[in-house]
This record gives sequence, structure tokens and C-alpha cells, in this order.
Amino acid sequence: MPFVDLPEDGVSYFYRSNLPGDGSIKGLDKTKQTIVFTLGAIFDSSSFVNQLKDPRLSKNYNLIALDGRAQGQTISEPEPGRDAWTDGVELVKLLDKLGLRHVHLFAGTWYTYHNTLRAAILFPGRLLSIAAGPIERPRDEIMMQLEEICKELLTLLATSKDIETMEDYLVEVFPYLFGEHLDEDQKDDFAAYLETQYPPTRLCRGMEFGNAIFGNRIPLTDEEADLVRVPVLLYAADNLVDTVAEAEAFANRLTGVPGGCQKHILPDGAPSEAWYIRRYADGVTNAFLDFIQKVSETPQTVAPTNLEAALALNAKLADEPTMAQLDPKKSMSFSRVPPAVLAQRNQVFAICSEAQKRGFDPIGLNGEMPRRFSDRYHERNRQRATSTASLVIQVSVSHKSEEDLAKAGVDAKKAEEDHDLSSITDKLKNLL
Repeated sequence: MPFVDLPEDGVSYFYRSNLPGDGSIKGLDKTKQTIVFTLGAIFDSSSFVNQLKDPRLSKNYNLIALDGRAQGQTISEPEPGRDAWTDGVELVKLLDKLGLRHVHLFAGTWYTYHNTLRAAILFPGRLLSIAAGPIERPRDEIMMQLEEICKELLTLLATSKDIETMEDYLVEVFPYLFGEHLDEDQKDDFAAYLETQYPPTRLCRGMEFGNAIFGNRIPLTDEEADLVRVPVLLYAADNLVDTVAEAEAFANRLTGVPGGCQKHILPDGAPSEAWYIRRYADGVTNAFLDFIQKVSETPQTVAPTNLEAALALNAKLADEPTMAQLDPKKSMSFSRVPPAVLAQRNQVFAICSEAQKRGFDPIGLNGEMPRRFSDRYHERNRQRATSTASLVIQVSVSHKSEEDLAKAGVDAKKAEEDHDLSSITDKLKNLL
């Protein structure tokens, strides 16, 4: 399977592609432009299936979709210093490792576009174009309430004591992320992803994912926004998380974009992850193709990536002169995570590293995958009210059946107690 190793940063990025053979970069067609689908917020690179299989894209472009840190098949230890700046630096470094000098970047979620814009700022001329958004609402009362709900759901899911409890929380998760737009097979796929990516036995990974979602959305300053000098398409939508007005305001702040930002307004109610939803995917791709086909095929010449210059620029923009003295080869040298937040994250990972040792694992002892979500939840169960995420459903069925547990001489109630991490749930939520 294709990976890109950044040993100095302790991460090995997985990617999937439309390239022939094993899908690795050696199959790149150098006569075609390359599109990189980057760092999906909620799902891994498999969420770009609609784009990777679209012949309008797959026949005319090299397509590469990345799993980010704490996502999919990418391998990494939790990194408390991670932020949008470090993600942007690692993005450019892995493009270098792949030998990709010029790419179109598709960052179609409300947190990943922060990373790609920072890559454009620190490495000017490095990218052909950026498609980004939708743009999330400011941290107003509605957004803060949504964040609290999502933090609670994430911590409850990641500290569940059995598969039934995980499924109960997933019922609450779907409407907040996708509304009622997911097809049944997609719900099964997404449930399986969350159950195997962020179970209690991988609690540290789940909390790093939470840090990325909730902590990596610091707005650009006006000075930083002006340094984005690459063609930009902004998707805009009105839903629980995003607003068209915010996208329009953000477009006006990107004063350095050649010809100004292009905007594409999605249908009312379209979720942030519209590219993954089948009913919206075609419209998302139409707008993207129309945009990149107008971008010059003769990009400016790019010098080899200068990490030292990028670090110096970051230090200047952050008004942190000592940052420039750090090792530019390491992505965490670019981190702007404040010391207090860094200490808080270290505390989270210390708690999680111990707790996950006794957490519930939905994958069986012999590698059996969890049952499909739809096997238990039929339509009447999926129509539950979503006005609150504070409902805690008490169940007393463990992953193995009572009969199996009895045969093994294990008391079912004792097994539940062993996996019960509820005592740390509130603490983790408050530390996110």
C-alpha cells in the first residue's frame, strides 16, 4: 500500500489514487495535472470515492487522496503541538516526497482549508489552485453549542463500554454531521469507520482527532490572508455549521487572490461534506472542474522548498522571533499552539494512554469486524430526535454474547465494568 514517510515528524501518510498498478506515485502520468484531495475532516480518503471514480476527473487528471494524521491508515503517534500550520507544512513536505511540484488542492471541509491556505502562505507559488470550504460560522452562540454537543458525542463514543453503547451514540452523531443526507450503505460505512478508528482502545487517536477539529480553526489575520496569492474557489452553504455570508466575507478578505475568489453556492441545507453525499457530489465536481480548467497550465517556476525561509516567515507573522531559531526540518517547529494549550493536550494524552489499555475494542480477538450498523438500527430507530446529545443510554450487552462469556467463564457484568471509562468522559470533554 502506498505511504509517504516523514521520519523527522514521526508520521507515515497513507494515500489512495487512480494511478495504475499498486496505486503508488510511480504510476504518475506526467502529461496530466495532479489533483490532491487533502485531509478530510470527518472521514478518511475513502470519502473521495465519488471523485476518484468520476471519469471526468479520473481520465484527465492524476488523482491522489490523503489520510491525515489520526485518520484512516496514516500511522502516527499523538502530537500535542499539531495545528493548521504544522499540517500545512507536512502537506508540502509530502508533496516533495511524492515529487509533485504543482498540484490543485481540494480541501472541501470546514477545517482542512485552514491547512491548505497556510501552505500557500508559507510556500508561495507552490500550488496551482485551492478549492476550499464551505466556510464555518464564527464562534457565535450557535457554533459554541454545536461544539459542545460534538465534543460530548466524541468523548462518549470514544469511552463506550460496548458496541451497543457506541451504536447508540452514533445515532446522535449522524444528523449533526450529515443531516438526513446519508444513504444507508454510507451510514454503515461511516459507522464502521468510527467504530474501528476511534474506539476506546485508540482513545489517544480519538482525542487528537478532536484537537484537530476543535483547535485548528484559528482565523487568518488580515496580513496572512493577503499572502494567499493562488486562485481560490470557495464553496458556500447555509447549514448548521456553515453560512454563505461567512464565505462571502472570507472571500473579501483574501485580497491577494488573482482575479478575486471564485464562489460556488451549494443548495440550502447541503452539509459541509457535500462531496461525499451522492446527491451533491456531481454539483461539487462540476464547479471544481469549471474552476481548475480556467487556471493557467503554465504555473510560475517554483524553487526547491525552502523550509528555513518558511519558518522565518511564520515567526514574523506570529511575532515570535525565537521560532526562527528552531529546526526547520521538523514540522512542529512551525506550531503556534500556546504553551497553556500544549500543557492541556499533554494532560489529555497522559490520561488517554492509560485509560485506553482497558478500553473496549469492537474488533474481535480473531479480527472479526463489528456488525454492520444497519443490522441493529432499522428506520424507526434512526428517526430519533437529535435535539440533545446528552442522552446516555444504559445497556448491559457486551460485545460477546452472554453465552460466549459464560463459556469463557467471564461474568458479563464484570466485563462491562472493566471497559467502563465513564469516569473520565467529562474531564476529556472539558479538556478538548
